[in-house]
Amino acid sequence: MDISDDKMNVYKDLARKCESFELFKWIVGDKESWMTEAGKAETETMLKTIYNGVHITDKQRLFVDMDGTLAEFKTVDTLETLYEKDYFINLKPNENVLGAIKQLIADNDFDVYILSAYLTDSRYALEEKNAWLDKYLPELPQEKRLFVPCGTDKSVAVPGLIRPDDYLLDDYTKNLSEWEPPARGIKLINGINHTNGTWQGDKIQFTHAPEELSSMISDVMKGWTHFYEDRIVTDSVTMHSTKNDNRGEYDIEITEVLQKVVSTKAASLQEAIQDIEEQYHNSEIILDADDLKETTIEAAHPQLDEEITTDLRGIFL
Repeated sequence: MDISDDKMNVYKDLARKCESFELFKWIVGDKESWMTEAGKAETETMLKTIYNGVHITDKQRLFVDMDGTLAEFKTVDTLETLYEKDYFINLKPNENVLGAIKQLIADNDFDVYILSAYLTDSRYALEEKNAWLDKYLPELPQEKRLFVPCGTDKSVAVPGLIRPDDYLLDDYTKNLSEWEPPARGIKLINGINHTNGTWQGDKIQFTHAPEELSSMISDVMKGWTHFYEDRIVTDSVTMHSTKNDNRGEYDIEITEVLQKVVSTKAASLQEAIQDIEEQYHNSEIILDADDLKETTIEAAHPQLDEEITTDLRGIFL
């Protein structure tokens, strides 16, 4: 893509005078020779880069992934399914994340962008992703919808230079690792990812209500706190009157969404949970509340049968 310095300066001057990206894009038109060479998608990306480059504010910026983060990831049997018409437009929104992003946009404390990868050889992907945003996040203007080819380092699409306080909310460790450093990342734990436990930065579960989720993201970005939500919630276990008798043995079996089973034996329920956590925290089995299909607990101690009550619903919140 060859754009002369003189022409680039003309574009920048024009962008400064335009109150919206749509107006800038309309005035520039689509007849320039470099646009023919670049193609529609790359032309759109370049014009957004020019426009955003002269409208950068001092606000801290949040860049949000789409697939698996803003939209629920839909598993496919074959890669060909990803190329089918209506695949992307029919993805269900992750309601909690969508609501949180809407709240962050409304609060106006941060500049919020969408930053998503797309299949460049798909006839439908880019168009449908924009249509999806029109449907579910219409308050986000076109210039803040950034797209990069699949496999591309997402930081290349950031308007201007990437800043140390730029944040990426994404469900994919590779994207986050390329982003940090120099900027910062937050991994969204969506119930099917984080199976290897490799991301050591901030991690937030998608199950929080929108208001809470937006507050958590905001607090991390402001440097007020950190969240590492990829571990068993041990303090939600409730037991009553064990008389400090640890002779009992609890057999805990946890079956999670991938149909893999792990079990342990220990002198107490708390020790059993800790034992599983220590064994599997950094392995391919991650024991998150959202991964669990069923939990069974068998307490084997004849002297404590009537004295131990376990709230199964409260074990993993």
